[in-house]
Amino acid sequence: MKRYMKFAWPLFLLVLSGIAQADNPARGLLAQCNTLTFTTAESPKVLPPAYKCLSYIDGWLDGISGMLTTDDKGTLQTITIEDGVTNVQVAKVFILYMGNHPEEENKPRQVALWHAMLGSGLVTLVSPGKSNGR
Repeated sequence: MKRYMKFAWPLFLLVLSGIAQADNPARGLLAQCNTLTFTTAESPKVLPPAYKCLSYIDGWLDGISGMLTTDDKGTLQTITIEDGVTNVQVAKVFILYMGNHPEEENKPRQVALWHAMLGSGLVTLVSPGKSNGR
């Protein structure tokens, strides 16, 4: 019995962390990003919740850069991020997008962020082997 308990607790905690990750609506990321206050156009004042927003965006950008996905027609495409895009810029785009699309607040944050980035043109899909103009 003790032998099984050694494995049961870590498994239980793993399941709980998975449940917590499953409930990650875009409104949570929006609340964190909204704590960015800009003293000038390019220099944000970063409060602790904004660090979570910017860290999430950094990881998200690293994760999707160069990834292969399919477009609406089922064609395999490479995700490309425009040169010079910063996490602060992405946060601004996300805040503006969510302000115009409140219907996305209950969607997973990565989906709403993807829609915001596609809509802004900061992310494009390029067929593998084709030049993207750079």
